[in-house]
Amino acid sequence: LYFDSPRRNYVKLHKWTHAPSKAFTIAFWMKSSGRNPGTPFSYAVRGSDNELLVYNYRGLALYLKGKSLSLNMAPADGKWHHVAVTWRSSDGQIRSYLDGKIKRNGRFQRGQRIKNRGFLEIGQEQDRPGGGHDRGQAFHNGAISMLSVYNVAKSAKDVAKLMRRTISTSRHLLLGLNLNGNVQDASRFRTRVQIAGRPAPKFKPASVPGFGGKGKSVRKGGQTARALYFD
Repeated sequence: LYFDSPRRNYVKLHKWTHAPSKAFTIAFWMKSSGRNPGTPFSYAVRGSDNELLVYNYRGLALYLKGKSLSLNMAPADGKWHHVAVTWRSSDGQIRSYLDGKIKRNGRFQRGQRIKNRGFLEIGQEQDRPGGGHDRGQAFHNGAISMLSVYNVAKSAKDVAKLMRRTISTSRHLLLGLNLNGNVQDASRFRTRVQIAGRPAPKFKPASVPGFGGKGKSVRKGGQTARALYFD
């Protein structure tokens, strides 16, 4: 999708029925030259608008249950980068990766659980579930592709694999935005997907350094978005 208004740049999942609870991996390719604290990923529930948030591509931080932790990276430099964050509740282990290299390895929010049936938005920060957008915190001047969410904390080896291939279905996959921009909700597609924008050219794998996939779609449902482009 091509987005020409910072106030309406997003993909929204209403009442996400299979949000990760005890562990997650969030991974995506991104490119931006935005000078604002843009938001790639925002999940909000009633009473907690920062239930799970990846915020400020000028200096990425993870917000979990309202508390924040720096991910030690600043990927908004106008080039394509692969970003991944893994976390598990059992021991609080958190790791962040930029282009396959570990940037953060520590402990955070041990014993916490993420609530279900909230609103997920890609490209906007939420000040209330499903709304409260601030154009200064929107994803600007770039694109997101191959975004995936899993309900396990993947290993460094598995994160490296995510960098080099398109999204494949697995029992741990909760959400996927594949190379062709198809929004795939793995919760049997019971979640309503709202896409704000208009069709854009397909994302080209050749523009991503090191990418070895062929870009084959794994469409099983949902709504076609082709790609996420942000102006």
